[in-house]
Amino acid sequence: MRSAAFLPALALAAIVPAQTLVIPAGKSLATSEGNSNSLTPGNPSVARVQFVYAKSVMGGSIRPIVGMRWRPDGLYSSYRPWPAFTALNFSVWVGPHPGPLEMDRHSHAGNRGPAHTLVVNPRKLAYPATPKPATAPDKFTMDIKFDKPFVYPNQSGLVVEMARDDGAYKYYRWYMDAHNDGANARAPQGRSTVYGNGCPTTFTVTCHRVAVSGNTKNPEAPFPGQTFFTQGSCGQPAIPVVGLLGASDKTYAGLPLPFSLTPLGAPGCNLYTDILLVTSCMSGTGATGDYKLGWGRIPFDQVLAGLDLYHQVAGISSSYNSLGAGFSNGLKVTLGPGYSPGLEVGCVYGNYYSAFPAYSLSDDVPQFWKPKAAVLEIY
Repeated sequence: MRSAAFLPALALAAIVPAQTLVIPAGKSLATSEGNSNSLTPGNPSVARVQFVYAKSVMGGSIRPIVGMRWRPDGLYSSYRPWPAFTALNFSVWVGPHPGPLEMDRHSHAGNRGPAHTLVVNPRKLAYPATPKPATAPDKFTMDIKFDKPFVYPNQSGLVVEMARDDGAYKYYRWYMDAHNDGANARAPQGRSTVYGNGCPTTFTVTCHRVAVSGNTKNPEAPFPGQTFFTQGSCGQPAIPVVGLLGASDKTYAGLPLPFSLTPLGAPGCNLYTDILLVTSCMSGTGATGDYKLGWGRIPFDQVLAGLDLYHQVAGISSSYNSLGAGFSNGLKVTLGPGYSPGLEVGCVYGNYYSAFPAYSLSDDVPQFWKPKAAVLEIY
């Protein structure tokens, strides 16, 4: 049910004519040459893309949004002319969002608010043949009319999400971004350090591993406002896995850490952290017993930047030892600083890694993240 506060927005939408709005507003990026990034599903290696905008760059008024435009790569260089091609099952969602400072890089669903609305039903999207322009940048030649209008309520930022599941496997640089966001020079992510040993040694834990290039995945520590995940392997399929999270690797309940668990029936095992929070899951059915633990969203409070957390995982199975539990290594996680207050636009997107359809739209894990000052004409 729509809230009463939303009714004035609907009423105003009925009387205010649709107007073209370039976001981020006031940046004059529509005349800026592109940076050759291809962050829309026009590039068949990109299966899902989200742009998240701060309220400060949304133009400052309630308005209906009924369509949008983007353009080919604005670089006056090679890769031209472009042939026509078709992306299949193309769809668009639009909705309110707190803004890029609270972007979730680990989950597309983490950026979707309660009013996340499908505005373009899945369709074939025909990209036109495009000659090299006489001058750069290109015109906004891809025009999409929404099947359902969205009323921007001017109460928060905006998320625009595009997805498709199929297309010709070629490289077409249709884009919506113009240049890097200069307010975003600092690295937002935190740091993580593995210490100690698992018992068995194949029992491991790291921060959630995020793809950085192709199939290369690196652990990434979180920052305030981001959802926190850890993952690893316990060596046992389909068993309960318990995550332990604390604030010290020195003492726990008066005991010095690490604390040997050998006398308790777990030879070679140690407790590496105190215990303030606990979460659990089941390991996967594969022989390595892979698991992923979700700790929820870290509060968006910059006072948390630099905070050290300590983490360990226990697996419950009589196959480990007489205690009936195996333990991972320890993991120290230092929360990062997050983004500078001037961040206006963020972008998160998921990729195919090889010949399509290797990426599934049901896979909610984004593969890359980049802060961008994006050009998107909406009207």
